[in-house]
Amino acid sequence: MKRHIQLTGDLPEGHRGDFKTCPHCSQRQGWSIWMALAHTLILRPEGYRRGCAAIVSECPECFESSWVHIKLYSIEDDFPGDWANAAAEESKAQTLQTLRDWGASLCWKCSLLTSGSTGYLAIRTCEKGSGPVQKKCELFENIIGD
Repeated sequence: MKRHIQLTGDLPEGHRGDFKTCPHCSQRQGWSIWMALAHTLILRPEGYRRGCAAIVSECPECFESSWVHIKLYSIEDDFPGDWANAAAEESKAQTLQTLRDWGASLCWKCSLLTSGSTGYLAIRTCEKGSGPVQKKCELFENIIGD
């Protein structure tokens, strides 16, 4: 089976929520069978959170495609080499972008910041609340000085 890598893309109808059951015909398969029938890795699935990829497989019973999400960092040795390499590169690119987002925000130099984290998304906690870092904020108090 020819395997493809897509940077972005829409997901087909049919999410395998339990990773084993085809959403089209209810056929149950083990993870290794679904992986053997996997044909597409989508590194940035449309409408899905950063840091996750989608693996699209064809059901051996009804031949419809369905997908599961998986964390980029968990795509390793038991995946095809080109998929593992592409996932590692995408993970690195998303992590670097998160650091750029943090540096471009007001949050890193605000005295109201109580905590922050970077991974695949730059998150802050402050008097405004928790969520993505901000580039504009009415509560901003500069710890460095104007």
